[in-house]
Amino acid sequence: MGPLVSVIVPTRNRSELLTRAIASVAAAAERYPSVEIVVVDDGSDVAVDERILASESDVSARVVRRSRPAGPSAARNAGLDAAAGDVVCFLDDDDTVHPDALRDTVAFLQQRGQAACSAWHAVVRPDGSSGTFRAPVRAEARTLRWFDVIAAPFACIDRTRAGTELRFDESLPACEDWDLWLRLAQRAPVPVLARPLYRYHQHAATRVTRTGTNAADGRRAFLAKHGGSMSASCRRYHEAVIALLDGDRRRAVRTAASSPQAALMLAATYGSARVGLTRSDPGAPARAVARITGSPALLRHRRRAQD
Repeated sequence: MGPLVSVIVPTRNRSELLTRAIASVAAAAERYPSVEIVVVDDGSDVAVDERILASESDVSARVVRRSRPAGPSAARNAGLDAAAGDVVCFLDDDDTVHPDALRDTVAFLQQRGQAACSAWHAVVRPDGSSGTFRAPVRAEARTLRWFDVIAAPFACIDRTRAGTELRFDESLPACEDWDLWLRLAQRAPVPVLARPLYRYHQHAATRVTRTGTNAADGRRAFLAKHGGSMSASCRRYHEAVIALLDGDRRRAVRTAASSPQAALMLAATYGSARVGLTRSDPGAPARAVARITGSPALLRHRRRAQD
């Protein structure tokens, strides 16, 4: 029997999707039974009923009820406060885990002796087709400053090893998962298990508990928080991406053109994203960034920029 794993599931007004998510954890618990589920009801109009959870799964499940919605970071932090496990995992209410997810990621985490690990994930499209997000198998801080190469809310984290870093920044309107990965990677690179153990379900509705926010605001907040540890070129790249998210293509081009490295990264990420769409390879941009940030030319530039 391994350590107790607390699976934290934030939710709001999506009982049908929540039922699917819980069922996937129950299936994973058949192969790794030392599990508890902590559902954080982030101000649903109709409160989640613990009796319904019990009818869906034999796994110990309880609900933390918040009287009003506060967003994904606050919901996950509330789940952390209530969780009893030495290891925690996070699952969005509209996603599912593979039956091997808990068993394999806990074993991988213990084998590596790290504070955290993740795994590849399947991107399931509304039409039922899917592609695998094949992330780099080692997520380093120098790469994560440029791009969220893990790009999924799934995480398996040892609470003792992670310490105070294991909190979500409630001031970030988005990119809170990326922020956590970067903070953990600044202590030690995050290993990624090269198997799709999480299913990220795409749909038109707002994901998890996030409302009233957008990607541009999240990126601005992320840059404001971590810009001091970035090279000038890395900051330019983020500023160019923000301009694109704002719909200002001319500003994006001008910003990226001020730095050859930023221009290279922008072309690589958006170019590989287009190729990835045609080849059903959503992880292509992440691997492109990992290759570029590990290249001698870019590393030399970053050293000069920091001198």
